[in-house]
Amino acid sequence: FKLDPVASRILRQALQDGIDLAPFNFTAPALEEIVAWAHFNAEKSVPAGLLHPAGNATTVDVHAHHVPTWFRTIMPSDGGMPTPLWTLELQLQHMANQSIGRSILSIPKPNIFLGDKNATMAIARLLNENTAALAKALPRRFSFFATSALPYVNESAVDTLGAVGVALTSNHEGKYLGNPEFISFFARMQNMKAIVFVHPANPLLEVAGNFLLASPTVYPQGIFEFFCIPHIARTFIDLALSGTLPNLT
Repeated sequence: FKLDPVASRILRQALQDGIDLAPFNFTAPALEEIVAWAHFNAEKSVPAGLLHPAGNATTVDVHAHHVPTWFRTIMPSDGGMPTPLWTLELQLQHMANQSIGRSILSIPKPNIFLGDKNATMAIARLLNENTAALAKALPRRFSFFATSALPYVNESAVDTLGAVGVALTSNHEGKYLGNPEFISFFARMQNMKAIVFVHPANPLLEVAGNFLLASPTVYPQGIFEFFCIPHIARTFIDLALSGTLPNLT
């Protein structure tokens, strides 16, 4: 069958960048969703009251997670809690209720299949294409932070898909953000004057090739690590003590 030109471009560009999307069962539904957003007509599909921000909607929400259906399928839960259901209508209604004029969408967690470089790179690429297509479909309401495939590659969609910055997690497969492997990544972001958004994630330790949850609490990780934010403190201490922040800011 003939692929939509949008899907063909994504597959071709990924191969040129050393990312083979073909082996993964999430690629087809991801491409289908991306193509749908690429051809989405917001003027015809979204009520005018939600399409355009109200006059008092001046808030910019920098912590807004867009959860594609295909992504929720491969990550049905996170931090001991179900992955939220996301729809455009729910997002726009929330923005209207909270007087939010613009949301900066992000999905900072491509590290679902821990230790799998190819899967992580594929997920990051498809997430970026997906969120970029959505933001382009509703440019008055959405911008987005790119998803990075750390710790495997210093790729970013900031310079290719129009992201306003990059979203990282507090650790990527157990490596905190002050890790020397990430210095070149932060230097590149510094040169681009890109915003770096850091989101908490489960603390991990890699032991003999296995990833172990490294939290001292018996409570669900999403409650303790995400809402109490101790892991964010750990990664910023790491950024400071490693010299990453002092040297690049």
